[in-house]
Amino acid sequence: MNLRQKTVLTVSLGVFILMLAVYWLLSQQTISAALSLEQKDLTRNVTRAKNAIVNELRQLEMTTLDWAVFDEAYDYLLGRNPRFVERNLTANLGILDLEYFVMEKRDRIFLTRQRLEGDQYRASFEDLGTFINSQRWIWQESQTTLQRMSQFQIKSGLVARDGQLYFVSQAGIVPSSRNLPAIGQLTMVRKLDLEALKKLSELTLVEVKVVQKTNLSFSPPEQAALNRLLAGEEHVFLPINESKITGFTLLANPAPTGALLLEVQTDRASYLSAREYTQRLAWSLLVIGFLVTALIYGLLEFGLLSRLTGLHQELGQIAESGDVTHRVQVRGTDELGALAKQVNASLSKVEETQMTSAQLEARLERLRNIELEANLEATRLELFERLARVAEFRDNETSKHTGRVGEISSAIAAEMGLTPEEVERLRYAARLHDIGKIAIPDAVLFKPASLDREEWSLMQTHAALGAQMLEGSGSPLLEMARVIALTHHERVNGSGYPRGLRGEEIPLFGRIVAVADTFDALTSPRPYKPSWTVASALEEIKLQSGFLFDPKVVAAFVKIAKQIPTEESVNL
Repeated sequence: MNLRQKTVLTVSLGVFILMLAVYWLLSQQTISAALSLEQKDLTRNVTRAKNAIVNELRQLEMTTLDWAVFDEAYDYLLGRNPRFVERNLTANLGILDLEYFVMEKRDRIFLTRQRLEGDQYRASFEDLGTFINSQRWIWQESQTTLQRMSQFQIKSGLVARDGQLYFVSQAGIVPSSRNLPAIGQLTMVRKLDLEALKKLSELTLVEVKVVQKTNLSFSPPEQAALNRLLAGEEHVFLPINESKITGFTLLANPAPTGALLLEVQTDRASYLSAREYTQRLAWSLLVIGFLVTALIYGLLEFGLLSRLTGLHQELGQIAESGDVTHRVQVRGTDELGALAKQVNASLSKVEETQMTSAQLEARLERLRNIELEANLEATRLELFERLARVAEFRDNETSKHTGRVGEISSAIAAEMGLTPEEVERLRYAARLHDIGKIAIPDAVLFKPASLDREEWSLMQTHAALGAQMLEGSGSPLLEMARVIALTHHERVNGSGYPRGLRGEEIPLFGRIVAVADTFDALTSPRPYKPSWTVASALEEIKLQSGFLFDPKVVAAFVKIAKQIPTEESVNL
């Protein structure tokens, strides 16, 4: 998966999660607000329906009280108003819309009026007992006292009979003077006005009905609502389906004869509108999500992805070709542009590093050659050292003589201002000054007495023999050793051998070794002579300055004489 695909996936996923969160929040708020509004409306309708029923009962209570304190009704029970029914009751029962008008005196029914047949003034005790005995009411209001007639007690409630509900109200019959006790009881019964409830349904746009059943005959939703209402809830709302919802409230607590619920149904307009809104919201957010995703991707493509892709392609070409001299294109002055500049700077560093690496490689090659030459030089010096030891082993009497001559010669050269390279080279070359003695017969070389003329002539050949042994080499060290072997017995007055050279005809290194060789030979014991003291040897060399030895060499030697090691290590 390339960068563009990952970007599209990431942006799409991010926008989808954002839109999903927005949809969830808005839909939850919308549905919650719709449900709250729905419950408020239904609560208002349930309260309105309940108030309508309660108000009808209150009207019946007031009517009952009006007739209960009517003097003619009181006189009628006393037997003083025989025309009461004719003059008052017959004309008013139709207006009062009563089902029963019952007057009791001393626990017996004195007068009844049943609306079912206008001319019938008495009903059976079984019919009246349902209404007169308040213990059989399914809803009984507590002893209510009306404010305008607070001294009179009244009972009211609802009665269920033959599947029909009736309002019932009872009050004591007293005179209007109110100073005499009640002599009877008035009971008024009015059928629950279903037509009024129907009109209420039309006005409130809800369906209102009163449910009266025994506890065992309630439907599961009604029983669930009843349980919640009995638990203390004032109203209970249960959705019937997506388009209908029912509200319940208690008109009275359950009695042995059953419970009385007020049920109000209404359309779920608010909820359905909210659901429809959330569906439209989902489609709207989906379209917005696509547009936002496209916009974000377009901005990223223009401002980032195309530039990153170009940078990636250029770096890939550089990596494939290995051409670090190529520079990537810098687009813009933001962080990506700065990155391109840093890449170019890094390429410059790599280029410089490659050049530096080539230079270092060349230097390493030179150092390896120098090291090789140094190793070869060290090998030559070691061979040189061992060659000098050969000469020493040939002549035991001159053991370590060659080494001291080399040290004295290098000290004189340093004092005379020769280069450090020449001084160091002389230290080794001087040690081979007598290399030619290895060709001298032992009888002559180790003779304890003075040599005769013929033997001396043979001994003098060691200078030329040594030069012959060392000639033909390309080494500067061996060439210096050859010159020293040939000329270290030459004297500045021409009395030396093998060529009788004079003054500066003698190479400087030969003149220096001549002084060092003579000094060490004088201060070292030999079979044919004792060793001289340093002082006497130094005095002898001074006397021979300008005759046998170069005065400049002698002057330098005198300055370093106290530092010169001797055979006996004598201190001056």
